[in-house]
Amino acid sequence: MSMNHHAESSSRLDSWKEIAGYLRRGVTTAQRWESEFGLPVHRHRKGGGVYAFSNEIDDWMLQSKEAGHPNDLDAPKAKPILRHGVTWIVALALIALVGGITLRQRSDLEPHGTGSIPEQRPLVQEGSFARYPSFSPDGSAIAFIRVLEGGETALFTKALPAGRPQRISAPGESIVAPRWSPKGDWIVYSKKTGPLERAITILNLVSGESRVLFKIDHGRLTGEYVGWTPDASGIVYSAQPDPGDPLHIERFDLATKVVTRMSDPDPGTEGDYYPNVSPNGSYLAFSRCFYADGYCIPYVRDISRGSEWPLAIKSDTIRGLAWTPDSSALVVAARLGGPLRLWMFQVKDGEIDLAPRRLTNQIEKAYHPVLRPGGDSREFRIAYEHQVADHNIWRLDLMSPDAQPEPVVEIVGHENQPSISPDGRWLSFIANGSGSKEVWLAQGDGTDARQVTNFEGRYAGTTDWSSDSESLLVRGHPSSGPSMRIYDRSTLSFREISARGRHPTWSTEGTTIYGDDDENGGREIVLFNYETGEAQQLTFDGGYYAKPGPFGQYFYFTKAANFPLGLWRAPIEGGKPEMVLDRVRGTEWDVADDAIYYMDAANGGGEIRSPIRIRRYLPKSGRDELVRKLEKKPLGVERGFAVTADRRWAYWSQRDRVQSNLIALTVRP
Repeated sequence: MSMNHHAESSSRLDSWKEIAGYLRRGVTTAQRWESEFGLPVHRHRKGGGVYAFSNEIDDWMLQSKEAGHPNDLDAPKAKPILRHGVTWIVALALIALVGGITLRQRSDLEPHGTGSIPEQRPLVQEGSFARYPSFSPDGSAIAFIRVLEGGETALFTKALPAGRPQRISAPGESIVAPRWSPKGDWIVYSKKTGPLERAITILNLVSGESRVLFKIDHGRLTGEYVGWTPDASGIVYSAQPDPGDPLHIERFDLATKVVTRMSDPDPGTEGDYYPNVSPNGSYLAFSRCFYADGYCIPYVRDISRGSEWPLAIKSDTIRGLAWTPDSSALVVAARLGGPLRLWMFQVKDGEIDLAPRRLTNQIEKAYHPVLRPGGDSREFRIAYEHQVADHNIWRLDLMSPDAQPEPVVEIVGHENQPSISPDGRWLSFIANGSGSKEVWLAQGDGTDARQVTNFEGRYAGTTDWSSDSESLLVRGHPSSGPSMRIYDRSTLSFREISARGRHPTWSTEGTTIYGDDDENGGREIVLFNYETGEAQQLTFDGGYYAKPGPFGQYFYFTKAANFPLGLWRAPIEGGKPEMVLDRVRGTEWDVADDAIYYMDAANGGGEIRSPIRIRRYLPKSGRDELVRKLEKKPLGVERGFAVTADRRWAYWSQRDRVQSNLIALTVRP
């Protein structure tokens, strides 16, 4: 009786990871609570799996707190990790009449379709790992990418509803982002043609002929963002004119081969992604990302007037924009404090809604939406990529030649950016198991993991431990705006400090920190004194992530999250930087007592190496030497790498599971 009640009115948690995520603890803590304090966990009669109900856990927590055990329940209150729930915050912009279009504010932020659940169905068979859907102009077929064995990506088309998928790309091509032309005779896509090069290519569906339109450096092209103009006369894409400049939208004219710039992001922003021209040709929609603030905003630009307007979504993740076939609405895939969902801005009589409405509660983890006409004029069809990934923190004993890597933190969702305290006792990391990216702490072996921030906003950045292992530097982005904080481990309290940068780290002095700052245009390493407010720019040709090196002579830094690869150093007292390693990426390195350790995980083209290597650089001798090989290749290596000061333990984040399929449904706005 009780079990049936919970099954109907409560969220069911179907694994130790989901149970631990609901509690905002690690798996080992949840298991300990079950054995020592009677946490209500059920077991299947066959197969040995476990499950629990959120209502039963809520009742147990209330009773346990009244009884005074366990003594660490007084952590941030757990929020359900609901498969069909959402926690979100929308900031309403104050924009009135601009150009020839009006932005109107709405208060009805209720989801579309709350009275009925739209039927959702997969477009390809389960387990096919399909990505990037694109409808044919008449909606009778769909093009998509399938990830094959070994990581190769191939282009397929399928007649709807029940046709057999047909491969139409040549073997050996690495393809992303296909888009069907408005006339139906071509498909455009981006393919890799070299370690640092991609080619925008069109494929004729009648003759089978493919033609490269142009090539561009991989580091200057975001290949996922390719589309057509409505009259099929041009291609739009996101590119970077020069290293250090923000990405902007360009149009390539197929007849004249002339490139025209279509957006103008300010220097210091990350730039513009996901270009999409409305079917009536009037507007360009795109996502503009603000690097220092840690969020992206969808924009709409009037193509003829050249004016543009931000819409009222501030999200740490936007993964696609799509116009309805009649240009009456814009659909945005964005995360607002929960999983990726689809949000709609209505366009009517020259007006665009200032605030969005959610497209049903049932759509979540939705990437790359595309739209086509439905059965009648009052509805349209959506196809999107439903992607589920699991990223976990792993560690390896570097002192034991026979030791194997082991997962030490496994919470629902993504865990990355590990940082280990110098004494090896405390592990901090970023996790989104509660719905938003938050800072978590655990013991060095991953046990007793708990959430320590409640930003409930858009972003939590890297963390870094002080030399005495007592203070944790945290960069976060709560709903009130970006902030830099110091967490005191002994008092379990935060204090806010005055500094900037998305990836802060401690310098050799207690009151100064390194940060990557874009206030003067490009991203550079700046040394901030958070007591006096003074700031000193240290690099002038790019800076992303910096740390003081061994022996106190140099600080070391990378220039970008991915490209260019490399580790540079410059004298702490001032001097010209020099490159010391050519294979280091972003935040995937750390400093031990006498060496710099790093993950040699990606080659120059961005692919994961096999096997991945942990290496170290010895500043005194200049030697770069192998430490260990990871024989089992993960699906991916995520941001962050940490090593204990005594060089024994290495920590990193890796992608252990990825599933992706294409889902279709019909919606009436």
